[in-house]
Amino acid sequence: MYLTPLAILYTALGLIPLLLVPSVWTLIVWIVVGGVLVLVDLWLAHSPQLLTVERTTSQSTRLDSPARSTLTLRNPTGEKYRGQVRDAWPPSAQANHPVHSFHLDAQDGSRVVTELLPSRRGTVTAGPITIRSRGPLGLAGRQVSLVSPAQVLVLPPFYARRHLPSRLQRLNQINGSTPLINRGAGSEFDSLREYVRGDDIRDIDWRATARSRDLMVRTWRPERDQDVIIINDSSRNSAPRIDGFPRLEAQIETALLLAALSSHAGDKVHYLDVESSVRARVTGVGAKQIVHAIAVPAASIDATLGEINWNLIPHEVSRLTSHSALVVILTSVDSTSLDSGLMQAVVQLTERHKVILASAVDTKLKQMALGEDPETDLYESAAAQITLLNSQGVKTEFASLGAYLVEGSAEELPPLVADKYLLLKSMGAL
Repeated sequence: MYLTPLAILYTALGLIPLLLVPSVWTLIVWIVVGGVLVLVDLWLAHSPQLLTVERTTSQSTRLDSPARSTLTLRNPTGEKYRGQVRDAWPPSAQANHPVHSFHLDAQDGSRVVTELLPSRRGTVTAGPITIRSRGPLGLAGRQVSLVSPAQVLVLPPFYARRHLPSRLQRLNQINGSTPLINRGAGSEFDSLREYVRGDDIRDIDWRATARSRDLMVRTWRPERDQDVIIINDSSRNSAPRIDGFPRLEAQIETALLLAALSSHAGDKVHYLDVESSVRARVTGVGAKQIVHAIAVPAASIDATLGEINWNLIPHEVSRLTSHSALVVILTSVDSTSLDSGLMQAVVQLTERHKVILASAVDTKLKQMALGEDPETDLYESAAAQITLLNSQGVKTEFASLGAYLVEGSAEELPPLVADKYLLLKSMGAL
C-alpha cells in the first residue's frame, strides 16, 4: 500500500479541531476516523496486479542521441483504474519524467513514453516497473513492482563524423579525378594518356605508342581492396584523461572515422581491441555495417589497469592477412614505450606492413613547458620540458624503424589520422 499527499494533508488538518477542543479524546477520534477512511479507500482500490504491462525500448542509441522507453498498459478487467506508473532507470540513463498518471476504463489500454538521454556509453539496464492503483477517496492505494527486463546499448558518440564529408571529397579526388602519374607499391593501372614533359619514361606504354601516332604513358590510381587493421590499446595506457576525457575515447573516435573512410575507399577493415588478450575482434564486415560493427563492442570497452601484451599484435596481424597492409595502432607513445614491447612489435610489423602509431597527447603539457600556463611554477615547467624531450627521442626511434607517428589532442587526433591515410593513398603507398 501507499499513502497519497491528500492523506498527509488530512492528518495536518487534524490540528484545527485539536486546537479548538484540546483533549486526548479529540486526538484519538481524529486518528481513528482517518485510519478508517484510509482502510476503506485501500479496500476499494483495485489490485494493480490484474493489469498487464509491456515495456519496449530502443535497442541502441548513440551517446549524444535520445532513446525511448514505451510502456503499454492494458486493463483486462471490467473495473476502472486510475493511478500512476513509474518506468525506473538508473541515473546514468537520465530518464525524463519517468512517472506517468493513467486512467483506464474497462477493457482499455494506454501507452506512455519515457525519454532517455544516457550520459555514458555501455549497456543501460532498466529497473522495475511500479504500478500504483489509487482508491476512490484519493487517500491511499495499492502498488506492485514488476520486473520487465530491458536494456539499451549506448554506442560511442562518434563526434568525429563531422570530419567525414570533407575527407570523402578528398578521397574521391584521389580515386577518380586525379590519377597518379607515378606508380607506387599500392597502385594499379588506371588509363592511358598522351605523354607530357615531366612524365617518368618508365611509364611509357610502347605497345600503345606503336598503335598510336603519339607517345602514350600509363597512369595509375590507388589500389582498392587493401587491408586496414586498426588496433586499439585498451590497457592502462588508454586510461589517462586527455582534455577532460579518457584517452580511450579519442582512440575509439579515431577508429570509427578511419573505418568509415577506408571502407568508402574500398579497403577491407579489421578491428582489434587488445589488452593482455584480444577483447574484441571485428573482421569480414561490409562497408555499410563496419562503423556500427566496431561501435557495438567498443561501447562496452573500458580502460583496464593491466598492461597490454604487445607480443600478440604481430601474431594477430598475420592471422588477419598474409599480404602487405596498413596497421594503425592507437596507443600512448612516450618514454615508457621503449621498454613495453611496442618497439619490438613495430620492428616485426614494418618488415611487411605500413605502420601508423596514433597517440592522443595532452596539449596542456606543451603550455606548461613553454610557461604559458599561469598556474605552473618553474619546477613543473622544467619537468614538462624533460617529458617532451624524452618523448621526442622516442618518436625519433620509431621513425627510424619506418613507422609513421601521428599525435594530436583528443579532438584533433581522428582527422589527423584520416589525413595521414589519405596522404599514403595519394602517394600510392597503400
